[in-house]
Amino acid sequence: MSKKYFRILISIVFLMLLVATTIFIYAYKEHRNISSEKPDYELKAEQLIKEFDSNIEIANQKYADRTIISYGKITSLDLNNRMIVVDEKIVIEFSILISNQLKIGDFLKFKGRFVGFDELFQELKIDQATVLN
Repeated sequence: MSKKYFRILISIVFLMLLVATTIFIYAYKEHRNISSEKPDYELKAEQLIKEFDSNIEIANQKYADRTIISYGKITSLDLNNRMIVVDEKIVIEFSILISNQLKIGDFLKFKGRFVGFDELFQELKIDQATVLN
């Protein structure tokens, strides 16, 4: 093999490694830790629901992928799947196990990442949540 072909081969391998490294760094960046983030918004669950009732598109743009603190009344519990429904419209998925002491009707303050509005079920979705009270 001549020196010219060897240099071309080395250049191609170097470029492929550079592209692969760039893709790896972009695709596997560090995950967010919602529990340690400062919240972007803090509001009552009913206020959040009213904003979506008045204009879904504007509310989605405002809250999508944001960290929020909210509070309201527990209307449904699924401790096995780490899910709670607040004020019948906000479905919260917790990142850790939920206390067995929580009951339907209890007041709950939580922090989580707002995922979006589910038009099929007419629910607001929050994940990576933690209980604050």
